[in-house]
Amino acid sequence: VQTCALPIWLNEIRDGVNSQLTVLVQDVNFYASSIASLNNRIQATQGNPSQPPNDLMDQRDAMVAKLNQLVGATVVRQDDGSFNVFIGSGQNLVVGSQSYTMTVLPGRDDPAAPLIGYTVGSNTVTLDTRSLNSGKMGGLLAFREEALASARNTLGQVAAGLAVSFNELHAAGQDLGGQLGGAFF
Repeated sequence: VQTCALPIWLNEIRDGVNSQLTVLVQDVNFYASSIASLNNRIQATQGNPSQPPNDLMDQRDAMVAKLNQLVGATVVRQDDGSFNVFIGSGQNLVVGSQSYTMTVLPGRDDPAAPLIGYTVGSNTVTLDTRSLNSGKMGGLLAFREEALASARNTLGQVAAGLAVSFNELHAAGQDLGGQLGGAFF
């Protein structure tokens, strides 16, 4: 079923979800960068026992909590006091003072369903959306790929069935001049 055949409100819902995913990717990148920066500052002050970096650690913990709400993250504490943060099926998001970025990529099969990518160096790979099953991002992806896609497909099937049935009835009828009807749709 072509996108234009579906009600505008379904397209608006899809577009809204895609916009929210774009904002979430930007937010994840912000938190990853902030955590990496805090890791760097914590490592620099770790050697001074008279002034531990408690405030910085609290800030980093708050950033990790916010990140976890967005995408679901796994944190591994390192011996030097830094955190390594992983998402999805183990992709590095933060390693020490280095952060990696996520991006929104055009959909392969459906341009109206952008994919989530992960950039390492100059390479960007598409993440399996099933591995991003936590946080707000996981909820939005699940909604878009399961509930919304199912609603769009079901509505498309109903519309196609209705058009076929209507055309059959229309073709079986006659107009006032006795001419047989044809396909209406």
